[in-house]
Amino acid sequence: MALSRRKCHGNLGLYGSLACVTLIVVCIFFVAAVICCCLTIYELWDFFRNNDELTSLAYLATGDTSLQTAFYIFFACSIVAMVFSGWTFQNNNKDEKEAHSKDHKIALGIRTAISLLLVGGHTASVILSIRYDNEALPLLKGGLVELISNTSYLDRGMGIENQIEYSLNGWYYNYLQAKYECCGAFGNGQDYIFSNFEERHGIKIPYTCCRLKDKKNTNLHKVIMNDVLDVEKCFNFDSHYYFNASCYEVEKHWLMVKSDFIIDMNICVLAIGLALSILTIVLLAYVHF
Repeated sequence: MALSRRKCHGNLGLYGSLACVTLIVVCIFFVAAVICCCLTIYELWDFFRNNDELTSLAYLATGDTSLQTAFYIFFACSIVAMVFSGWTFQNNNKDEKEAHSKDHKIALGIRTAISLLLVGGHTASVILSIRYDNEALPLLKGGLVELISNTSYLDRGMGIENQIEYSLNGWYYNYLQAKYECCGAFGNGQDYIFSNFEERHGIKIPYTCCRLKDKKNTNLHKVIMNDVLDVEKCFNFDSHYYFNASCYEVEKHWLMVKSDFIIDMNICVLAIGLALSILTIVLLAYVHF
């Protein structure tokens, strides 16, 4: 900001004043882009690495990748915005005589096109996030129930200790249930009872619906009977030994937090981006007319 003030010092005229206002907005845009980029890196790490199982389970349940795409677009726009802001700052020209040169007119045209492209990118990211909220999330509960009812949880072993091999669906559900202490989409293990889970897999409910002896040092993807605090009490639905929370509510809340993050951040950047686009269009019109 201090540098932008030095660049805008003196009697500038109308064009120079507009150029300096643009420069200030560019500085704000750059700071916003850096912040967005840093926050998005963390969110992407959580989305695709730290809690990849929740992301994958949501995809299996809904078949929708709009939210992932919205994250990618937002991150790409943030990187482009940083580069664009730096280039604009270095090449900002407040001298009206030089501003009418052919090279500067071309540069202004490029700046206008990029700023509008960024506005379009952030708008697309918002639209995809809203679409996910309105179209994918309503399918989540039914999809999670469907995965329990009609998709294999165990590949083989019928619940026999040390022979359990979980399917991909079971792998994801195990992580969700053990980490967030929930049991099935509805909670209280109802999904597993209604889907004849015991007949299909040899255990009443998954071991990850039960409290564990040492959660921190247990492989949450592949919990076995020896990891459970008390299997008998858990399978008898003793509230002290099994989880009765709804995994649907946990999954939905996690996805909504991600979606709200994308929408809120995009709107903030869009406001600055629109102001920058308007200013660049005004400057472009000024030098041409």
